[in-house]
Amino acid sequence: MQINNQSSYWARLRGAYFITALFVICMHNSSFANYSNDTALSSAAVVAYDTLKRSVMQIAVPFFFLMAGFNYFRNYDASKWKRKTANRVKSLLIPYFFWNTTYCVFCAVTSNTWVSRFFIGREKFTISLQNVLSGCLYHLKCNSHFWFVFVLMLLSVINIGMYHVIRKRTIALGFLILTALAVYVFRVHVPEELIYRLDAFLYYYLGAYLALHHATIFDQDITISQKLKCKGSLINCMVGVMMLAATLILLIPGLPYIIEPFIILTGCAGLWEISMAWKNHKGTLLTAGGTTFLMYAFHGIIQPISVKLLYLLLPKYDSFALINFVLAAASTAAICTLIRMFMRRFVPNVDHVMTGWRQ
Repeated sequence: MQINNQSSYWARLRGAYFITALFVICMHNSSFANYSNDTALSSAAVVAYDTLKRSVMQIAVPFFFLMAGFNYFRNYDASKWKRKTANRVKSLLIPYFFWNTTYCVFCAVTSNTWVSRFFIGREKFTISLQNVLSGCLYHLKCNSHFWFVFVLMLLSVINIGMYHVIRKRTIALGFLILTALAVYVFRVHVPEELIYRLDAFLYYYLGAYLALHHATIFDQDITISQKLKCKGSLINCMVGVMMLAATLILLIPGLPYIIEPFIILTGCAGLWEISMAWKNHKGTLLTAGGTTFLMYAFHGIIQPISVKLLYLLLPKYDSFALINFVLAAASTAAICTLIRMFMRRFVPNVDHVMTGWRQ
């Protein structure tokens, strides 16, 4: 099955990925930690941030894996495994080693200086052959937020076998139910060194199931607001925001854990609804796939430095904590975009490696 209007689909996906990149940047923002947050404005901002961090922003990782599974398996058959795996060497494996090495070098150079102690707050990095090899080859030592790339590489290896499991609808549904029970009911434990979040498998293979058996679900003409006979980007955004607001249910004390994936998926659907704003958008460098990937990859260095520099430059009053937060997040996205602009123009080969040959 084919998705109608491929350009609209990819435009929407770029818009949605840009929003999730901002979510990730905000989740890792440490601005409020520099202030006492005793004033009414600052304390209210902390409460609001904590609320969003534990609800709406929780959809970033599930949405990413859901769409990664969908994109891998749409129009898929077993003969495409070698080609798709080779493509992921370029889009995942090469940038994985590049960014691990970049973070390892950064840690080694700054570990014993005020740059690391004050701006980054990392533990001391002891330079040894074992630590360097671990830092460059494996993400946990210096580049922990690249766990998602590691999981995607692992999934790419086992996809050929999983395809034969999920290509049959009944078996696929049974597999998804068992995976959901393992994650949300029986709380199966997997060492974080191997798999940081086991629920990533559930959302990835849910996306794969949808690609194989309900490929038109992400068709650009199928939106909730249009089914309600309401058209226009504003209506799409309003419906999407209401669906995103449903994630606030996650904050209810004592909420059964098994309910969580349904709430998160509602939020993911809301994000896809909002992405209709990009349906006819040709795209900009800011929302390009390579720039979004760069935000994921590089914000771990840029944002902590931005937070501390702003703290030094701005007045130390608690009322400036929220300003610090907004400016740090915005400057991180802006700096990544400027870096991308420079790399694309002057060193495109390095840009390809940094972004996994994404646009």
